[in-house]
Amino acid sequence: MGATQDNSMSYKLLSQTDSSVSYTLSVLVSQSLYEYYTGLSHEYASDADFSKFETTYAVKPVAEAMRQVYPDDEDFANGVLTLVHQIPYEGTVPAYYPVETLVKNKGDCDMLSLLAASILQAGGLQVILFHYYGQEHMNIGVRLASAPEDAKRSVYCFENGGEAYYVAETTSTNWTDGWRVGECPSNLQTAPMQIIALYNSEKVAPEQVSVSLERLEPATSPVEVSPTPTTVETTATVTTNGQITPTATIGNITPYITPYNSKNTAILTYYLFAEIAVAIILTLICIKMFFVIREKKGKAKDNISNSGS
Repeated sequence: MGATQDNSMSYKLLSQTDSSVSYTLSVLVSQSLYEYYTGLSHEYASDADFSKFETTYAVKPVAEAMRQVYPDDEDFANGVLTLVHQIPYEGTVPAYYPVETLVKNKGDCDMLSLLAASILQAGGLQVILFHYYGQEHMNIGVRLASAPEDAKRSVYCFENGGEAYYVAETTSTNWTDGWRVGECPSNLQTAPMQIIALYNSEKVAPEQVSVSLERLEPATSPVEVSPTPTTVETTATVTTNGQITPTATIGNITPYITPYNSKNTAILTYYLFAEIAVAIILTLICIKMFFVIREKKGKAKDNISNSGS
């Protein structure tokens, strides 16, 4: 994931219907397109000027490729959030255009929101910006035909022009389990907010980004792991042996390890330590009782000896 020196980026996408199916979305920005945007004005005098940074046409191939994976509007919105969540957060001054954010592979809440808004609108969804001026934060609102069904928390929306726009948080440190459309960070749920409509967004550009989409099939050959992982340690070395298919001609393989039933494991560990603690306490009590009884017996013998003499 991320950008390379030749202005190419790659992102991981997971199918909403079956998370075991994953894709690699590769994006290439030509140097001429990148220089086109770096040569444009980056100044903005008010919140209304943010709309000029929304560049739907340039990133439309990204939206078209993602629509192949996510034909459903809510799934598409969550897929776009997955993409921007993979871009490292970093304060950005002045503002970037979405193409610049892709190439630089970094951005703050404003830049990530503008990138997400550009892709979403290129994919046919209506989007507005939410500026929480008291929090110095920005995210987006996405118009959906109905309330999101895949949100893991309470769903939040704001009305604009009589339509509900569902909150979509574009910053996250965990792209595999980040914010979903409709979810709102707790510090923003009642924060004062200004809606920014994207009326003056760019309609055309000299070029568009290039995109390829590759479906990654799950491994079909068994993989042996040694030693057998029976315990979890802070630092451990694990060796894997086997074959992964389909075969990759070049590149690195990154394993993603999910702890099995980690909640129960934590409870088991807790009970284990509790039992050890009880055993230690009982042992100490027994030792103390042993010395108390021994001392009493010694005093009894002394009394017998003194009375006999």
